[in-house]
Amino acid sequence: MSLRNVHLHGDGPSSEPRGWDALGNEIKLKPAPPRAVLADRRLSFTPEVWRKIFLFTTQCPVEISGLGLVEPDGPTGEDFKVTELFMVTQDVTDIQTRMDQEEVSLLVSRLVDEDRDPANLRLWWHSHAREEVFWSGEDEETIEHFANDWMISLETNHRMRTLSRLDHYAVRSTTWVWVDKPAEPVTATDDEILEIRREIAGLIRRGPFAAPRGRG
Repeated sequence: MSLRNVHLHGDGPSSEPRGWDALGNEIKLKPAPPRAVLADRRLSFTPEVWRKIFLFTTQCPVEISGLGLVEPDGPTGEDFKVTELFMVTQDVTDIQTRMDQEEVSLLVSRLVDEDRDPANLRLWWHSHAREEVFWSGEDEETIEHFANDWMISLETNHRMRTLSRLDHYAVRSTTWVWVDKPAEPVTATDDEILEIRREIAGLIRRGPFAAPRGRG
């Protein structure tokens, strides 16, 4: 940092300019209060889940969303790993996605029938398509409506930029989560891309939404 010359005010003009170091010796500064630094919580994925997220993100021209099963991960079990991703029929626009709630309920029932705990359905993922990753008003409203005691939200976009957060609801708090993207890039065959595009076409229903969420 370059040294700047400054004058103290209140005692009249100073005879000569003094730098920051000289001022520091004259003024007793209070130390900054200690701050708690939270360790990064990390979000990782099985290879199959990350491949699915990549393909649905890059091959869908509009927003699209899904739900994922999450397990504890890392040496202390305080990190998270997404072990399975589920896609359901949804209404979409260029800037919105809403999953069919009846199909979400059927997904929960299916997990119960398979002796899997639907309480582990803790990830909401969605793509912002061509847009940057950020928490829009629609995203914030969606996150506020989850009934779990905690939930992880993940965003991606066509450039595979990511953003993730952990929300607790009993005592309301939000903390950022580090996304551990696999180092190896995803490559897909032409047949695989064609198949994922067919699946996307069967999942999304295009059109404007009739009313904001929770109204109408």
